[in-house]
Amino acid sequence: MEDDQNIRAYFKMYHPSGLLVSLDARAPAGDYASLMVQVTKAIEAGWLVQPQGVEEGERVERIRWIVFARKSDGTPCLDLYVDHDRMHHSIVRCYLDNDQQIADFERATGCKLASLTEYIGTGRIERGKDPRMNQFIREIRLTDVVVRPNPDYKPDEDDPKKRGSKLKFVRWVNIAPAATTPAPGQPKIAGEQDWIDWLAKSPSLAAVNGVIPDIERMAEALRAAVWPRFLEYAKTQGWAYNQKPHRHFKDRV
Repeated sequence: MEDDQNIRAYFKMYHPSGLLVSLDARAPAGDYASLMVQVTKAIEAGWLVQPQGVEEGERVERIRWIVFARKSDGTPCLDLYVDHDRMHHSIVRCYLDNDQQIADFERATGCKLASLTEYIGTGRIERGKDPRMNQFIREIRLTDVVVRPNPDYKPDEDDPKKRGSKLKFVRWVNIAPAATTPAPGQPKIAGEQDWIDWLAKSPSLAAVNGVIPDIERMAEALRAAVWPRFLEYAKTQGWAYNQKPHRHFKDRV
């Protein structure tokens, strides 16, 4: 947006908690370099171009409806539909190959697999096309998932079965990870106070970078409480936060 005296740009970035926020940058007319500086400062302050744990090439989609089905071998699967009233087709299929994947689905959505009505028909349901199919479409609480392009997708193939899906399911967003054995020097309980106490011991740059993957796997509420403290600690050490080629802190040049 630009007028005779000023330019204004809106851009979206992620808070470390996973919240998507619209930010506002302003500068005198023609001073696009100033806008660049403002965006760069937002990144250096800890704002994220994409949510924690989302790798290059991946993206987050917000899911509102699901359909429960099974593969020919009996493995349960879910067709996922985005939170958009005009998008009627499933964007991706999620396969629940083991008990852990079923548990992840149930924790992410608050929905029990056993409560879903199984769709036994062929193909995938188009929402709103046939009222008889409504019994199989379950509306769930809004839930984010990570997806990525399917390398095996064949857009020029006429046969839908051979063509495949454009996207592949990666994971549910913001579910608490299963308990793991902490690495040496890492908090054993990994609650907020444990991380505060750990930072109070003045960990090295390498040690802090070493626990970033653990922070990315945290439940949303804990990550929202812990990550700002890491940013504050990094600032006291004179470190800059960088997201390329991976998320890490580095010494300011």
